[in-house]
Amino acid sequence: MTAQYPDSIRYKRRFHNLCSEPLEAYFSERRLKPEMFATSCTACWRGYRAIWAIRHGRLYLDWISPWPWPGRGSAAATKAESEELFQRSLSAIFPGATAPVFAEWFSGELGLWPRKFLRDVLLGYEWLSECEVVLLVERGRVIGEKPKANEPAGGYEIPSFLRKTPLP
Repeated sequence: MTAQYPDSIRYKRRFHNLCSEPLEAYFSERRLKPEMFATSCTACWRGYRAIWAIRHGRLYLDWISPWPWPGRGSAAATKAESEELFQRSLSAIFPGATAPVFAEWFSGELGLWPRKFLRDVLLGYEWLSECEVVLLVERGRVIGEKPKANEPAGGYEIPSFLRKTPLP
């Protein structure tokens, strides 16, 4: 599987890569994922990129857009195009809502990685990085935080031909 482009999250005044998918918990048989987020790129199976934030102990969705951008590949758009696509994306999921949207539907763990990765293991969100934090969330509220040791994800050894740097 191709490594996935992560969403971003602002936590304690810093942006991190979010290697969890809190919006996927929102979709169900009753609340289908909008067609505008149909998968078109193996590096983003969920079909969108989002920016999240933790404010006052709560998880919020601040921004969302299909990815790659419709008809433009991954090319950058103008600010007006970006804003229009964001508004259409938000309305498709949460009709009538304005950002930020409180993520009351999400309970689980949020894995936060720094913006700089040491190496990509090429499997989903299985990255090795300098540090990692896991936030424990219940109905959109952060109820705990725990540091997580960096190990090869999934407990397997990374093949030597994939390593960019030797493992300690």
